Amino acid sequence: VRTFALSALSSLIVGEAVPGGFARGEARVVSGFEDLFLTKRLGSSESPPPAGLTEARADGGDGGDSNAPNLFKPLLELLNAEDTALVEEGITNLQSILEKIGQRVDCWPLIIASLRACEGPAAFKCLKFIVDEFLDNVGESSSSEGPRKLIEACESYAFSSFNVNTSLASISLLWSISDRDGEFLLCLESLVKVSSDERPEIRNCAVNTLFSCVASSDGERWAKIFEDVILELIKNLEEKLTNASETQATKGGEEKGFVMRVHHSRDNPRKQWGETYKFGLQGLSRILRHFLPTHPLPASLH
Repeated sequence: VRTFALSALSSLIVGEAVPGGFARGEARVVSGFEDLFLTKRLGSSESPPPAGLTEARADGGDGGDSNAPNLFKPLLELLNAEDTALVEEGITNLQSILEKIGQRVDCWPLIIASLRACEGPAAFKCLKFIVDEFLDNVGESSSSEGPRKLIEACESYAFSSFNVNTSLASISLLWSISDRDGEFLLCLESLVKVSSDERPEIRNCAVNTLFSCVASSDGERWAKIFEDVILELIKNLEEKLTNASETQATKGGEEKGFVMRVHHSRDNPRKQWGETYKFGLQGLSRILRHFLPTHPLPASLH
C-alpha cells in the first residue's frame, strides 16, 4: 500500500508541475495522501512537523499562493515518520521527482527544511544533490528564504555526529554555495560557527575552508570580511584555546577494556585547540599577504 501510494503521489507531482510554479492538486487529494501517510500503520501521526517546516509554510516558502494545495507537502511530512524505512523511501521518491522536474520546482525552503530535519545519510545525499544540480534554482525561486535555508541545513549537517565524512562533505557544500555572491558572507558566518566544533578534524577543515573562500574572493569587500568574520574567528579560537583542558585525551576502546591514546603532540584538548589556532593564524597570514599590497585596511583596523 505504501509503495503504491508513494508511486501514485510521485506521478501526480510530476504530472501536475507547472512552469514557474510547483505541483498543485485539489485540497481533498492532498488531504487524502496526508491522512494515508500519517496513519499509525505507515508512520506516526503524533510526531511534530520537521524543524523549520512550519516556518517555511508561514513565510511563503511553499512557492506562491498559499490557497493552492501543494502536492509536495504530504510527501515531505512523510519524512517525519517514525518508521526509518518509510522515511528513506520518501527521500528516494523525492530525489527521483527532483531529477525529473527540479527545474520547475519553486518550494525549495519547504523541501530543504524537511531534509535538514531528517539528519540521516539518505537525506544528506538528497541535500547534496540539490546543491550540485539546483543551486541556481534555489537562489532564483520566488522565496528569498531558499539560500539561507540551504546554508543552515549544511551547517546543521556539519555539526551532526553520526558521520565524520558527512560533516566534512557539508563544509565542502558551504564552499560551493559561497560561490554565489549573495550567499558569500552567510557561508563564511556558518564556517565560523563550525570552527568551534569539538571534533578537531571538523573544525580544522572549517578554518582552512573559510580562508580558502576568502582568498578566492575579490578584494573590494576584504575590509568588511576582515572586521566582521576573520577577527571574530580568531577571537573565538583564542577563547577556546584559553579555556581548553590539559587533561590527557583518549580515543575509543574504554567499553572494551582497552584505551587508545593519541600522539603526545595532540594528547589533550589544549594541544588540539592549539593546533586549530595555529591553522587560524596561518590562514590570517596567508590572506594578509594576498590582499594588503593592493587593498590596505583602513586605519581604524590597524
